[in-house]
Amino acid sequence: MNIIEIIISVLLPIFFGYFLKLIKVFSSDDAITLRKFIVKASVPFIIFKNLYTADVSVLSQILPNLLGFIIISIFYTIFSKYTAQLVSKNIKESRAYSIATQFGNYGYLGWGIMFYFFSDGGFTRAVFFSMFFWPVFLILGFAMIFFETKNSLSKNDFFIALLKNATIPIISAILGLVFNLLKIKFHPVLKDFIFTFSSFTIPMILFTIGLDFNLKIDRKRFKIALFSSFVRLVFGIIFGLICVFIISRFFRIDELTFKVILLETVMPTATMTAFFADFIEMDKELLASTLTLSTLLSLITLPLWYYLIQTQYVSKNILPFFVR
Repeated sequence: MNIIEIIISVLLPIFFGYFLKLIKVFSSDDAITLRKFIVKASVPFIIFKNLYTADVSVLSQILPNLLGFIIISIFYTIFSKYTAQLVSKNIKESRAYSIATQFGNYGYLGWGIMFYFFSDGGFTRAVFFSMFFWPVFLILGFAMIFFETKNSLSKNDFFIALLKNATIPIISAILGLVFNLLKIKFHPVLKDFIFTFSSFTIPMILFTIGLDFNLKIDRKRFKIALFSSFVRLVFGIIFGLICVFIISRFFRIDELTFKVILLETVMPTATMTAFFADFIEMDKELLASTLTLSTLLSLITLPLWYYLIQTQYVSKNILPFFVR
């Protein structure tokens, strides 16, 4: 497929989901149920399947991608922390801006985008990139809350949240890698079940993104939401380039890892940012507006970044500086 066809194939399930919501075939409540099914039941199968079938040589890209995620998360955390008071003097608004800017939708929308843009190889690297999303998400998120309120979360609450959300994807990834390295074979019936069950995951992820769309954005909060979206979707590419430069000094990264890290860096606000609203007072409407706006704008910016990254200029003049 050419670039235009790839972009259309990404947008179709998203707009299809929004269309069915618009004509009231599905509701926002249905989206919650579908998303829970995908995350808890379907995603583990596609993680396992991709790592089980991955070329062993790809495993050398686990550490560069994982470090990329950690470095990017730290960059956004520091940037959002020190720009929050400049964006708004209202403490609830500044907190909402900070949390919304801090975390990107790396593992949900990111997986779908990488699969369509770069096929299985891109998806596998996206899994490597976000494998430890929840530990980093919780550590940096609660660190931000601690600096704001000086109130620390109990270890019990932290580990409950971690086990609830991170256990299944991490176990799926570990099993996929182990079965791959040990060259364990499955009975054709079981293999067909795993592969079939995983096949609808990516289209369903994008479909539920469409179901979540809400085009109503509070005008009073629009400027802050727009700035946060700009930081994540446009300015963030600078963080990506710095990150890849740092990693490439210590590890060998391939061309696909370079592209995946850059595109993951400019993902819109993570849907899971609302998680922290239960632990600190913030402007929830601003958070929701930022999530909606950044996701909508990403349907324009992500294809543009993909197009730029795929150009001959990048391949000849920029890639050789990072990829070795």
